[in-house]
Amino acid sequence: MRLVWLLCSWSGWAADPVPAPIAATVAREWPNAQILEVEDEGGAVEVELQDGAARVDVLFRADGTWIEVKVAVAASELPKAVLAAASREGRVTEAERRSTPDGRADWEIEVRDRQGSRVLHLDDAGRILRSRVEDDEEDDGEN
Repeated sequence: MRLVWLLCSWSGWAADPVPAPIAATVAREWPNAQILEVEDEGGAVEVELQDGAARVDVLFRADGTWIEVKVAVAASELPKAVLAAASREGRVTEAERRSTPDGRADWEIEVRDRQGSRVLHLDDAGRILRSRVEDDEEDDGEN
């Protein structure tokens, strides 16, 4: 069972505090961001931030080191090659730019067709690097 902590924007309440090393990294790397949600990912911690108009998901190690950052992107803002390749696979329902500390980056695109949802990872040229079936029930049964 995954634990989810929701944090309110008003001070004085949080279901569980953000681990100190992670809070320090967020304050340093995203000083204007608000923490919306913190989720234990079994060995890592995912933090959802609101940084201005951008929704940012950051995966951290317990020591506060970030592993990957995903920034939500509207389908209309995707590079043409990426949008064209993803659209051939289905209707784009979600798009994120994913980056790692070593400078690697790709696009994580969720597409839906008659058979369900898939998550595609594409490079900037629109080449599919990998694909996996998305579990449509993933978030439905959690409490």
